[in-house]
Formats: sequence, C-alpha cells, structure tokens
Amino acid sequence: MAALQDQMDKIAVLFFCVLLAGCATARPGPSRSETVSAQVEAARKVVGALAPAASKDTVEKYSPLTGRHYSGALEFEPGTGARLIPVEE
Repeated sequence: MAALQDQMDKIAVLFFCVLLAGCATARPGPSRSETVSAQVEAARKVVGALAPAASKDTVEKYSPLTGRHYSGALEFEPGTGARLIPVEE
C-alpha cells in the first residue's frame, strides 16, 4: 500500500511540474484594442487602394515625412499618421 501511495505522489508531482512549465511558457495573444487597430489599419489600406479605381478624377497626395504617394481619398498616411499633402501638377 505504501508503494502505491509513493507512486501516486510521484505522478502528482510530475503532473504539477508539467502544468507549471506549460503556464510559464504560455504567451498571451494580442489584446482586443491591438486587434481592432490592426483591422482599422487594414481597412484604411484597402480603401486607399480601391479609391483611385472608384473615382474618375483622381487626386494624388504625398507624405512629407516619407515622400510616398497615396490616393486622394486618404487624409493621413497609414504608416506614420502624417497629414497628406495634395500633389500639384
């Protein structure tokens, strides 16, 4: 009977060690606000890409920070948040 109790104690200790190791290595996922902001950013990029095809007279804007060009439908640069300036021809 004592041998059985000793084996059960070893199994319990092993179980708790595995449980603690799993908890220590678990990583939390992205928070809800991070997920929502990533979805909003993706939506802005899609709108920016589709806007020139939807409008007949396209206006092009550029970012003064990066020099990249974007659709006239965008007000701010997706990557930096800088206000976009219309390109004068």
